[in-house]
Amino acid sequence: IRNWTGGASRTGSLKMDLQFFASQGTGNTRLGKLSYNYDGTWTSSGGLVYGFDRKFGNRVNHVLAHTEPNLTKANHTVFNVDKTKVLEIVDEAWMKKRQPLVNDPGTYIVPMERIVGTNSETAVRLVVKPGTNKIITAYPVVPQN
Repeated sequence: IRNWTGGASRTGSLKMDLQFFASQGTGNTRLGKLSYNYDGTWTSSGGLVYGFDRKFGNRVNHVLAHTEPNLTKANHTVFNVDKTKVLEIVDEAWMKKRQPLVNDPGTYIVPMERIVGTNSETAVRLVVKPGTNKIITAYPVVPQN
């Protein structure tokens, strides 16, 4: 597995050694672990593929941007766990998802049955390329009834 670090956000350094998330050995099915695909992408143990992101270098770092506040954005939610646990939450959301939004076939609002955001958000907005497992972003939200 190759080490990769992405770019930094405007709010601070999000450079992350993705080796930390790499699966250790065989048979490790713990959620949130990554395997390098040798084409510049990573696949999580939950089946999501994290590819290139022009701002953050990789979609992993894009998702991890939601581990710290960004005062330059009006609407930016933050996960309430350490960045080492975020991919587990995202994999869990991917496994729990049902139907995508009617008007956005790549977006899922997944109730997590617990608080996952710093402002008491209890769901994850998971955005993938429609019809695929290629993640674009994920972040905490308040579910709309």
